[in-house]
Amino acid sequence: MVQVNSAQDLANMTVEELADRAGNRKTADSEAILAKKRMAAFKMSLISPVIFSTHNERSAAAYFDRIAASPLLFPDGKMRTVSRKTLERWVRDFRKADKEDEGYGTDALMRKTRSDAGEVRCLRLVVMMEIVRCLSVVPNMKCSAIHRRLINEGVLAEGEISTDTIRRFIRNYDLRITAVIEERIRRSFVVDDYNTLWETDTCYLIKINDDGVLRWVYIQGIIDNHTRRHISLKCYMEDTAENFLITLRDAVYRAGIPVSLYADNGAPYISEHTRMACANLGINLIHARAGDGAAKAAIERSWYSLQMDVIPNLLLDNCSTLEEIQKEVDRYKEYANAALNRGVNGIPNERYKESIARRPVRYAKSEDWLDKCFLFTRDCHVYNDNTIRIENVYYRIPDEAVPYIRKGKGQ
Repeated sequence: MVQVNSAQDLANMTVEELADRAGNRKTADSEAILAKKRMAAFKMSLISPVIFSTHNERSAAAYFDRIAASPLLFPDGKMRTVSRKTLERWVRDFRKADKEDEGYGTDALMRKTRSDAGEVRCLRLVVMMEIVRCLSVVPNMKCSAIHRRLINEGVLAEGEISTDTIRRFIRNYDLRITAVIEERIRRSFVVDDYNTLWETDTCYLIKINDDGVLRWVYIQGIIDNHTRRHISLKCYMEDTAENFLITLRDAVYRAGIPVSLYADNGAPYISEHTRMACANLGINLIHARAGDGAAKAAIERSWYSLQMDVIPNLLLDNCSTLEEIQKEVDRYKEYANAALNRGVNGIPNERYKESIARRPVRYAKSEDWLDKCFLFTRDCHVYNDNTIRIENVYYRIPDEAVPYIRKGKGQ
C-alpha cells in the first residue's frame, strides 16, 4: 500500500497508486463492524432494564419516557435524543430475534449494511485527480469546500455528485495525510449528579519483585465525575478484562449502578465481556477517541496525585507485596475522598452526600442478580476430541457433560 506522509507525496500520486490504495480498506471495514457492535451494546444498555425487569419505574412506558426526555451521549460522541417508539421497537426486535435464533437477540440491534455501502459513484478520473491536488495543498480542507470549489471551477456540474461522494472517496482511498495532527479544543465539564458519569482507567504504579522478575503493579480505578470521589482502586499484576470486571463489580456493589461509564480504548475496556456486563447492568459504555487520554481529565489528573502521594511511602516503607501496596492505596483513597478537590472546588464525600439527597442511588437488586449480570455465555463448536476453542485457546469439556452435548452443533 502506498504511504502518504507529506503533501508532496500526495501531489505526486499516479492513477495506478491511487487505484492501489482503493484495495486496502480492511482496517476501515473492521472499524465499521466494531462501531456497529458498540452501537448494539449501547441499545442493549438502554432496553435491558425493560427486558430483565430491573427498572424502578411503575411501567416500561414510564421508563422509556424518562430515557426519551433528555439527550444521550452516543458511542460516536454525539448527543442525541431517542424517542419512546424507537426504544419500544428495539425491544420488539430483540425479543423476536432472541426467540427465533435461540439467544442471538443482540444481533437484531446491529444496523444492517447497505449492499452498495462504500462504493464511489459517478466520479470521473479528472475529478479524482483534482481532489488529490486540493488535499496536497490544504490537507485538512473540508469536503464541502472541495465540492464548492470543483463546481466553481467547472470541473463538476451542479448536482453531478454530492459532498458525501467526495467524503467517501477520500475515506476509501485514505487520502488524509497521516502527519497532520488535529487541534482539539479542550473544555472542562462536570455532570450534574452523582453516578451520572464514572470515568475509569489504568495506572502504572511501581515495579516489584515477582518470583525473581521485576513486574509492574497496575491500578484499575473508577472515579465519579460529579463528586471526584474515588469509587474503586484495585491493584493487580496484570491489566486484563477479567481484573477490570472485578473492579467494576466491587464499585457497583458498593456505590450503585451509574448511568454511563467513560473509558479509553484499552483492551480491558473494549472486550466483549466488559460490553456485555455493562449492557446487562444498563450502563452506557462510552469510549474516548483513540490516543486521546486527556479526554478523561478527571481520572487522569487523579493518577498524578496518587503517584505523588503513594510512591514515596512505598519506597520509604519498603513495600514489596501486592497486599502492602493495596493497603497504601486504600489509605490514599480515604484521604483523597475527604480532602478538598480543586477540580470541583469541594470535598468529594460532602458533594456525594448533597447529591444523593437530591437523587437516590440505584443499587443492585441482590448479590445473586449482580453475579448473573457478569456471567458471559458463548456458543462454541465442540470438536470430536471433546474440546472447544475460545479466542484461540482450547478447553476440554468435563467428562460428565460429554453425553449431553451434540458435537458440532454449537452446544
